[in-house]
Parts: sequence; C-alpha cells; structure tokens
Amino acid sequence: MSDQNRKTLRSFYCRDYLWELFEVMTRDLGCSMDYLINESMRHYARSRNYSLAAASRSGDPQVVSPFDDAAAPP
Repeated sequence: MSDQNRKTLRSFYCRDYLWELFEVMTRDLGCSMDYLINESMRHYARSRNYSLAAASRSGDPQVVSPFDDAAAPP
C-alpha cells in the first residue's frame, strides 16, 4: 500500500509574489514552507473533488478525477 506520508523532492516554477506571500504565511503561522505547500495542494485537490480511491488490486490507491466517466452524473 502507498504511504501517504512519503515525500519526494520536487522542483517547480513559482511566481515571485506567491512565494513572497507564502514566506509571510510561514512566519505568521509558524510552519515550514514544505508543510504550507503540501497543505495548499491538498486543499486545492479537495476543493476540485479530486481524491485517492481505495487501494486497487495492485495495492496502490488510484486518483479519482471529477471528470472520469464513472464520476460524472447520469
């Protein structure tokens, strides 16, 4: 089964004003940038109705998209 707490180093481009805003937030909230970005991504995915489904036969959870045919309303 996939460990939801496993972390992998990533790199990405970020608008400077957003990075500066997040730097202020980390100071105000007393948390790390890693924590804040992970929480932001988790909340964004949840707000868009993306989630991890129960583990498949292979034991790995599958991403459920709100645009999948199975997730579409009849």
